[in-house]
Amino acid sequence: MHQEYNVTDPRTLRKQYHEVREKINLARARRGDPGPEVVLVAVTSNAEPEDIRCLLEMGHVDFGEHRVQNLQQRVAMVEEFLERHRTLTPSRNVNVPPAVRWHMVGPVKRNKLRLMLRQVKLTHTISNLRIAEDIQNAAIQNDEQVDVLLQVNATRNKKLPGLTVPAALHVAELIDTMIHLQLRGVTATPPPADCALETARLIYQRCRETFEEIKTTGIGGSKFNMLCMGNSRDYETAIETGANVVCLEQAIFGEKNAAAPDKAKTQPA
Repeated sequence: MHQEYNVTDPRTLRKQYHEVREKINLARARRGDPGPEVVLVAVTSNAEPEDIRCLLEMGHVDFGEHRVQNLQQRVAMVEEFLERHRTLTPSRNVNVPPAVRWHMVGPVKRNKLRLMLRQVKLTHTISNLRIAEDIQNAAIQNDEQVDVLLQVNATRNKKLPGLTVPAALHVAELIDTMIHLQLRGVTATPPPADCALETARLIYQRCRETFEEIKTTGIGGSKFNMLCMGNSRDYETAIETGANVVCLEQAIFGEKNAAAPDKAKTQPA
């Protein structure tokens, strides 16, 4: 069943967005080692077009999608908005960015890979070697290099997607030999919805340790610098643990009218 968000007026959306930004900054400060700025990816799967335009007018740059079909629609809509802004209202809404970065935060079926790769800056869900090989083959056909994140499942629930912690380094080594893939870092399989924050913290700590282990080998070089963890329930905990990328949906756009399990990074589009 399609899930819609509660209607969010622009004023409320702007307030929620700025609150998220403030919480991100406070979480960075609490971890004692602020490190790089945290990249906030606004996941737009159920957002209304006017909500996305509102974020653009605030200067937001990074957007994420779970499904290729949604991605195509969102990319076209955003490009139309940006082009209209450039040509018709160049002096208005000065915060509107010249371009945006799209992230694929859900798994993708093999037959949609080439289409997806033409539209995204970063693919988050390399959850096994076969997916990496499929993306490598699609990238060869497109004659392009693709930035990817290795998905690590540190929850110890084997039913969830993602590489186990012991397997992650080996797969990272294999990806490093694929000339059309650039391994940028690690993304964490989301903890279960009923997971306590302290349990989530332990999961994220294991992911950070995996990230650091891979980084010390030199895999990915200086570009291996992204640790994506957290969701709308626990992103502050994830940032305190070391995340420098967070993908958020409800925290920005509001709660859904009907509860549904988080399908991000789990079901192919």
